Amino acid sequence: MCSPGYFWNQNSCSKCDQTCLTCINNQFNCLSCEQRLNRILNNNKCVCTYNHFEGDNEICISCLVQLGKSQETCKYQDCEDKVWTYGEECDDGNDINRDGCSNCKIDQNYSCSNKILKQSICFQCSANCIQCQLNSYTNKSQRIKCQNGYFLDKNYCVECSINCLQCIDQAYNCISCKFLSQTNHQCSVCESGYIADEQMELAQINVEIRLEQRKRNAMMGILLKVMDVM
Repeated sequence: MCSPGYFWNQNSCSKCDQTCLTCINNQFNCLSCEQRLNRILNNNKCVCTYNHFEGDNEICISCLVQLGKSQETCKYQDCEDKVWTYGEECDDGNDINRDGCSNCKIDQNYSCSNKILKQSICFQCSANCIQCQLNSYTNKSQRIKCQNGYFLDKNYCVECSINCLQCIDQAYNCISCKFLSQTNHQCSVCESGYIADEQMELAQINVEIRLEQRKRNAMMGILLKVMDVM
């Protein structure tokens, strides 16, 4: 029979890991924990209690100390300290509302770049963009996700065809429809039994014109670059 803090190992008693109060079969298979060391039993492991993190020498340290601010497991949050920590969506160092970060929450149509114990850099996403990020090389907003009815094309949110609810890569490449035609199983502007009026047809034409204009502008930009080289 071994003393508390030891386990039977073949023909002698061996010491449990220092995180265990008692253990069995091996030093890490804990049966109980020393509560004074701020540890609780979880799947036969003595882990740090809530609001504590594992420090050096297997010591559980309170998340409320200065070092706890930089520990991801602590999820520290203090909107008054003017720096971002893991428990906050953002912290831009001021109390101005609707400037991108309000009360440690990212405002709608904004994104924030965060570094631990630094002020967040928040910026507004462009029109029709619902998610963006800061490009560290250009220091400009880079679009990641467009709102419904638009698709991402070379850092621009471009409008889908009028019969698409969502599209990808191209305006007519629908991945979901406003209405699904029962005759040809393709996306339709109107639900079954209805036809598009002149306004809808004009809207479709306008989309096509804008797409064509973008292509022409892109080609013109390429030609101008070639002429500059020559």
